Amino acid sequence: MRQRKRAAKRGSHRASQPTSSPTATSAATMASENAVLLLLACIYATSIFSRSNFHVLAPSMLQDDSVDVSTSYYGTVSAGGTLAYLTGKLLLGPAVDNLGGRRSIVLALLGSAAGNLLLASVSTASELTQGLLAPSSLVLLGVAIVRVSTSAPWMAITKTIQSSMAEASWGRGFAMISLSARAGHVRRAIS
Repeated sequence: MRQRKRAAKRGSHRASQPTSSPTATSAATMASENAVLLLLACIYATSIFSRSNFHVLAPSMLQDDSVDVSTSYYGTVSAGGTLAYLTGKLLLGPAVDNLGGRRSIVLALLGSAAGNLLLASVSTASELTQGLLAPSSLVLLGVAIVRVSTSAPWMAITKTIQSSMAEASWGRGFAMISLSARAGHVRRAIS
């Protein structure tokens, strides 16, 4: 009788230990995929928000005489930014394929940060170039860098989802990233 109780205790102890059953594995996989998705969603929302910083800065730039941005030049820069974004979408696809999703995300975020830093410091940057580049040219350059850089995250995130998630979870992954884009737009609208 005691031997049966001991065996039952040992069996219950073993049952409480983690197993490599399909259910345990899929729960661990799901937790890992959710962590990846949360990180990717934050990255994409940040990218969307970053892409619109020029429009947030525009009212200040239009009032600052040292920046030399007129209303018509604002339209030119906006159109140039859209062209840079479209060009980035066309040219960066093969680059993302070659570099991989994760590296491309890091490079895109660094490029976006550099372009936004330039936009935030147009007056200082113009002084540093000793007049070689007019502030308005630096604005156009900053917007172009940001827009080209922020054209890559969707492709890079798509590549990362495909390489780090089971194919059966791709739809959930893309839905989460699409929602994060909307969150980035909402954040931009309230800025």
